[in-house]
Amino acid sequence: MKGFQNITSFFNETYEYAFSPVPSEKRKATAKLALILFGFALSTSGMTIGVQLGSAMPFWNAIAASLTGNVVLCIIAAFWGMAGYESGYTSVNLIQKILGGKVASVFSVLIILAMIIWVGINGEWLANIFIVLFPSWPFPAVITTLFILSISIFLACNGWKGMVIVSGISVPIIIVLTIYNIIHLGTIKGGFGFLLHGQPEAQLSFGAACTLIVGNFCMSATTMPDICRFAKSRRSVILCVLAYAATLILGNLYGIFIARAMDAQNLTYGILLLQMAIPSIIWLALCSYTTQIVNLYTGSLALQSLVKRTFLGGNLSHKTVVFFMGGLAILVGVARMSNYLSHFTRSLVLSVMLLAGLAIAEVLLRKKLEPPKSTIPFIAWLSGIAGGCLIWYLKGLQIWTIPVIPTVIFYILLRIRYIK
Repeated sequence: MKGFQNITSFFNETYEYAFSPVPSEKRKATAKLALILFGFALSTSGMTIGVQLGSAMPFWNAIAASLTGNVVLCIIAAFWGMAGYESGYTSVNLIQKILGGKVASVFSVLIILAMIIWVGINGEWLANIFIVLFPSWPFPAVITTLFILSISIFLACNGWKGMVIVSGISVPIIIVLTIYNIIHLGTIKGGFGFLLHGQPEAQLSFGAACTLIVGNFCMSATTMPDICRFAKSRRSVILCVLAYAATLILGNLYGIFIARAMDAQNLTYGILLLQMAIPSIIWLALCSYTTQIVNLYTGSLALQSLVKRTFLGGNLSHKTVVFFMGGLAILVGVARMSNYLSHFTRSLVLSVMLLAGLAIAEVLLRKKLEPPKSTIPFIAWLSGIAGGCLIWYLKGLQIWTIPVIPTVIFYILLRIRYIK
């Protein structure tokens, strides 16, 4: 019996509790969870989108879009974070229990693809910024991207313990450098009056801006259970989600400030004009790595769950999964996939928003009805995605055109009709 318990303990630790709920004695302090989420949410992608908003929208319009989009993310994160805390399960396991195995399998694939692409794109961005800030650097962008992503893979190999160590060291430095950067920005411009002077014409619609913001982190909001399953209380989840949302807004705001102060169209150019290469690259590198390790951690959990449904039975170590995903992320980074960022975020926001709507509807319906057949949520989800693609083709990229309510109504009708 003791030998069996040891094997079970090894299995859970090896797979980061990918297949079982986190036991109560393994729950973590709120401060550790908040540090991980702060480091994760303050990312180069959030700053990059902030620059897009600041250069293509009047200041207050950009602020309103950031607040609106991140409030949506906060609501999604709160729902899934609370579900993760109460169940102790990963996001994929929760989806399987709520909407069935078919949806969970497709969702696993979406997570894996999203995290691989984000890791690759973030590595590419950091490499490009490094080369611009240090023009005497002897290696080309491909080699630099490979080197930067290799560090991300190494840091992510230790799973949860690695995230705690990296965030514990990096986040205090990130906070100090963030304050320093903002003060420096105000100093070189003689204050912050520049934010309201010479407003750009609205080249980006409010709906399109919100879609970019939600699409940037919608997958992380939906996979919030992967972090919050370690929470000890509801209060811990609420505090962590608020810290997550506030940090997302901070990243957008910094990008908006850079765009307005330096009249920059992209983050790399804006950072270059600040003329503080070493503090900037340290700050951006730490922001990138604290984001990357969480992306790889979340992706590894999804991949382990997907592999478990095959003949391998989940028989892969955490390090093996991270190396596999990291290798694919390197290919994405050197292939310069960031050129397709808008198409990527559009696909994510559509699929994830519909998934969140179906999950919330199912949680409410299950109080009165029996669980549905596994094909019903799957059909409703695919139908909603097809409808959303058609609407966006006819009406353009707007967050309000995502057919969440029609998809939920269609799902409810299917559920009632074919419940038996």
